[in-house]
Amino acid sequence: MFQVATLFNDAEKVEKELKQNPPPSESDIEAAKLLLVKEKGEAVAQLKSAKASKEEISASVAVLTKAKESLAKLEERSKLKPGLPQKDGKIDYSYDFFARQAFLKLCTFEPFHQDLFFFTGVKWLLDNCLDDMQFMVKNFDKTAIDRLKYRSRETARECYREEV
Repeated sequence: MFQVATLFNDAEKVEKELKQNPPPSESDIEAAKLLLVKEKGEAVAQLKSAKASKEEISASVAVLTKAKESLAKLEERSKLKPGLPQKDGKIDYSYDFFARQAFLKLCTFEPFHQDLFFFTGVKWLLDNCLDDMQFMVKNFDKTAIDRLKYRSRETARECYREEV
């Protein structure tokens, strides 16, 4: 049996992103709270107290909303950690495709099931790992995606014929 997990690709992407663009520190977040949100909130309050026009207040509220959204993204980014997601010191499989630890047992199927297994595997690969496949096409095998699409169409037709 082989363990199956889709967490590795995401973990590698996060690690690469964190190396290129480190997450903000607590002081960065506090500064953003003070400078962006507090300043924009005070601007809205001043406009309201000065009985400014509805358009000016609405524009200022829109700017405040964008500042709050930026702050939320900054806070979310500060929580990113390199490596596989963990919970209580163990790998957290809730982020995985199967939402739990999963294994694949290789065995022999009758031909129809082999084709169906191949078809669903290829479909999942093309739907969920297209970036990886494009990397393969770019660096190793220029026709890999086209051949997989062709083979999956043929397999689907064969599976349908056998079932009918």
